[in-house]
Amino acid sequence: MKAIKNIFFEYKKIIGDLKFGFKRFIKFQIATKMLITLVFIPIINLLINSLMKNKGVSTLANNQLFKFIISPQGILLMLLLIIIMSSIILIEVGGLVVLSHQIYLRKEESSYLEILKYCLFKIPRFKGVGGVLVLLNITIFTSMLRIGLSSNSINISKIPDFIMDYIYSNNLITVLYSILVLIVVVLSIRWIFSMNFIMLENNSSYEAIRNSGRLVSRNLKVFLKQFIGITLMNIFISLFLLVLWMILVYGLIKFVGIEPGAKRLILAFFKLFQFIIVISLSFLLLAFETQHYTRLYYKLYYNDISKIIVPLKLKERSYKTFLNKLFKRKRFIFISFVIILGFLTLVTKEIIDESVDAKYSVDITAHRGSSKEAPENSMLAIRKAIDNKADYAEIDVQETRDRNIVLIHDSNLKRLTGVNDYIWNLDYDYIKTLDISYGTKEYSLEENIPLLEEVLELSKSKIKLNIEIKPNNDNEETMAIKVLDLIKAYNMEDEVIITSMNYDVLQKVKDIDSNIKTGYIMYAIVGDYEKLNVDLFSVEESFVTKRLVREAHRLEKEVHVWLVNNEDGLKRLIDLGVDNIITDEDEYFLSILEEEKEKDYFSKFLEFMIYY
Repeated sequence: MKAIKNIFFEYKKIIGDLKFGFKRFIKFQIATKMLITLVFIPIINLLINSLMKNKGVSTLANNQLFKFIISPQGILLMLLLIIIMSSIILIEVGGLVVLSHQIYLRKEESSYLEILKYCLFKIPRFKGVGGVLVLLNITIFTSMLRIGLSSNSINISKIPDFIMDYIYSNNLITVLYSILVLIVVVLSIRWIFSMNFIMLENNSSYEAIRNSGRLVSRNLKVFLKQFIGITLMNIFISLFLLVLWMILVYGLIKFVGIEPGAKRLILAFFKLFQFIIVISLSFLLLAFETQHYTRLYYKLYYNDISKIIVPLKLKERSYKTFLNKLFKRKRFIFISFVIILGFLTLVTKEIIDESVDAKYSVDITAHRGSSKEAPENSMLAIRKAIDNKADYAEIDVQETRDRNIVLIHDSNLKRLTGVNDYIWNLDYDYIKTLDISYGTKEYSLEENIPLLEEVLELSKSKIKLNIEIKPNNDNEETMAIKVLDLIKAYNMEDEVIITSMNYDVLQKVKDIDSNIKTGYIMYAIVGDYEKLNVDLFSVEESFVTKRLVREAHRLEKEVHVWLVNNEDGLKRLIDLGVDNIITDEDEYFLSILEEEKEKDYFSKFLEFMIYY
């Protein structure tokens, strides 16, 4: 009971600090976002474009990107980006630590430039391995806590699904991955006060890591009680507010008697207001967490009464800034806010109508055929995809030693057949005797590696094909010719798309027949999309953004996304407006799309409110 009282007491103290320094925190974060958006991001774009131009390239994707990184221009770019990102983290996080220190001591406000200068002078503290570890720790820990939802720099993208699928497919790798995650979490907690030691005690990065670890270890019980208690309170309050908000929206939809047009407008306002609240709460949450950890740092580090907290040598603000003057003009802010809110409500209504009223016309591609129901890239997998009414079947093709084009993903046959040899070392007469269900014990039927022409004959007029060409041993041109000859032999030019991670293959295809649709498979891309001579982008799910989709559609190119196997991912991508989703769950996804078509507008709107 005493522990709970202590948590409530500390929570009240944090709220008290926030009330005292609320305007400081908000102004600081607004100014920092403006600085990053108007200064740092243009500098980063200029550096990337200039060094790519110096290297003689306009677009980098896949292996080209990694080759560029290890080039002199790439190494220089990475060094400059590390310096820039370190500066951004120092300003964003270090500045908030300085603010929380001043608020804790109830000191007068310093100017933004004064805090900015103080933070940037700390850059030498981050030299060496210790500095890298501190920066990584800040990034990882804040990402785990979802601190600063709109932060420009502190954001780790989730690990792509296809990598996680591979991790979870192997028990040993799963265990190693779990151990690694545990180690990262433990170290992140041990080093949680490293930025406080750097910014407030002028420690070097190595000293900060060591001192933070010691501080947490010596006070582990107290630390965990407060850390867990405050976190649980935040979760409880957030869930409570979310439930209240959804009850309010649901009540409006179901029980308020307003004509449909007006109701849609009101719902659009609710969605926009929800977005504003989420952004505002992200600012508030970042301020709250910074103040929480700063208070906890002082509680643990200065528990000896002989220690005295020394204020930082920062000048007090002696003039009114633009944001200070703006905050004073409350009537102007209110009127401007109402006008902007009204305009954005109309825009939001159009966006929601377009999304909610969409007929879910996105195409579904069965990955390697319906590989969840049959061995991948097999005739049975193609038949299952046809039965499921998938729009496309994605298949992988390679060339054998005797120049046959066959369906197989791996170059080595061991995973699927148990034979430890490469496809280009073997003739098809031997390959066709192998059972590819070897690697998928759940299938009882034997399946062989089929020829591309067999699949074309089966698929004609029944399902479209996404044929991924996987060249080996510099056979890009011969493979392109052979694949196109087979497609033309079956008059299926309008029923296939040719994709590859090898851009040269796609250019060979275009040289032979410019009317055949081609798609560049990408798991990373930097540069000018317009320079890519392809009809569509096949992009790994984690890298798909609204900007990428909008830019691709501006260039009249489709966006196909791989590999999507969860419902949340499907709905997110539909909302982004992608054209095709490649999945192992083709039957399930197609059933979801059918269900979505039957839902009424307001059911879809509720879903839109929750997911987006």
